[in-house]
Amino acid sequence: MIIITAILQMLRNGFVLSKTVIFIWGLVLSHALVSNGVVDVFADFLGDEKYNLWKAIMVKSFLEGLSAVLKVAVIHVSEAYIGRFKAIIFCTGSFTMGLVLLWIRASHLDIVTLIFAIVLIALGTAGKEPTLRDFFDYQLREKVKKNCTEKNEGEDKEPSQEKERSGKNDSAATNLWWSTASIIGSVIASFFLSSDHWGENFEISSIVMGATCLLFIIGIFCYYPEEKPSESPLTIPYRVFKAAIKNRRLSYPSSKQDYNNEDSDDASSEDFFYRTENGEVHLLPRHPSFSLFLDRAAMMNNSDDEEKVRKEEVCTVVQVRDVKNFCLIIPLVVTLFSYNLVSTSGNTYFVLQASTLSSYNIGAFDVSIMALFAIKSLITFVVRTIQSRYKVVRPLWSIAVGMFFSVLCCIAAWQVERRRLYLKKPDDDIPMSIMILTPQYFLLGLMEGFAEGGLKNFLSDRLYSESMKNFVEPYIEMLLGIGKFSSILFALVFYKWIKDEINHSRLDNYFLVLASLSFVYLGIYIFYAKFKFQRRRVAVPAETIQETIERMDELLQVEVDINQ
Repeated sequence: MIIITAILQMLRNGFVLSKTVIFIWGLVLSHALVSNGVVDVFADFLGDEKYNLWKAIMVKSFLEGLSAVLKVAVIHVSEAYIGRFKAIIFCTGSFTMGLVLLWIRASHLDIVTLIFAIVLIALGTAGKEPTLRDFFDYQLREKVKKNCTEKNEGEDKEPSQEKERSGKNDSAATNLWWSTASIIGSVIASFFLSSDHWGENFEISSIVMGATCLLFIIGIFCYYPEEKPSESPLTIPYRVFKAAIKNRRLSYPSSKQDYNNEDSDDASSEDFFYRTENGEVHLLPRHPSFSLFLDRAAMMNNSDDEEKVRKEEVCTVVQVRDVKNFCLIIPLVVTLFSYNLVSTSGNTYFVLQASTLSSYNIGAFDVSIMALFAIKSLITFVVRTIQSRYKVVRPLWSIAVGMFFSVLCCIAAWQVERRRLYLKKPDDDIPMSIMILTPQYFLLGLMEGFAEGGLKNFLSDRLYSESMKNFVEPYIEMLLGIGKFSSILFALVFYKWIKDEINHSRLDNYFLVLASLSFVYLGIYIFYAKFKFQRRRVAVPAETIQETIERMDELLQVEVDINQ
């Protein structure tokens, strides 16, 4: 019922038809097609090229990690220098060039060409979210505002009502069109792209990507003009750290008025963001402890404070709080070490498992590994949509639920690998259907939906500025992407179980160790979340809030009595 309600609400609020949709939606569709048909199952191509298991793991892990890191770089360049439109064209062109390179050299691909193509593809995937999504959202938001203005023309309605309605509908419209493109792209890839003909896959993907990129460029005559690039989200942390280091010798003030409260809208709520200890006023959050020195970035203790504020040498308390909250999530990501290993396994070991299994026929349709990735993406989308809209599980515990599903996913993979090795014949032919991997990918979708969605909601709820909120997802993906490089080192530790070919390896032992490690890290995370976060939530005691409410009620009653 919750799923149906969410879908109906999205359809009701999100159906916005515009000429810009035609030009942008095609590019979103091609990204979904290529991601599902090429990028996600790239390890299968490496297996077909007779690369050993080690190279397949290293190349695929490198592709995922590099894409996550480049995503932050693309955001910085687009927001601070060239704008989203030019960044999208550059990234899409790089994506197309990488696919063309693989298409031309597919039959005799050397390692240098492969690495160059991977860098181009990683840059292309980095430009999809949030750059392309933000551009799509901006265009639909402007369209909704225009529709509201035309509809309300001549009516007696306040501009605030128009703004409220447009703000409510624009994100729903983006989610609707974006989700539709992702689903259709995954279905097309499952039906028309085959892991047995990689040359054709690269050819189709490069043509589709190039054509939709050209269509996107043609749409420039219909797009609403973008605002000029102003400031990248990366600039704020740089300024905060720079100001904190410069003011490192300042002592903590005894009053909150000694901080730069320029961006604080509600002065009455400022007390909830400060904490006084031993006569010193600190900014919240106060943990982790290494971020305490960032408070000095907002201190105003000198006579030339106004000049420093004008030159942006003194940051606001809002900026400092946001940066401290970004630092807050780093220890959480460290506890997700095993989660990164499981997530990488889904794009490497699980894909190589599928390459040794027989396909499953549904009528004239052969179920391939691409269909399983489509199932995983659908499960992830449903979970994250429900969580972001209804908050069925609190963000901190949503991460724990995702880590629990990672344990179950490893156990399922362990059982499948044991069965696969048991049925292996001397000619390496294994009489097992690829559908036996469905539970693994189903659990993988639940794992990513709960864990990454929980991380995003946890950090978004603690941020104040909109520019930093838009940076949440790329920031999390960057941290997780860096962690995925660890899968290469982890495979080196258990080199005795990982041979040149998957049928000669003991991945069942690897998955069992990974399940045990995931269970241990789940315990570490629960301990950390319970004693480091929930205990700190009492920074604003319930008694204080209740006393404030009661005081406001008393004042209102006094005012009513006076008026009477």
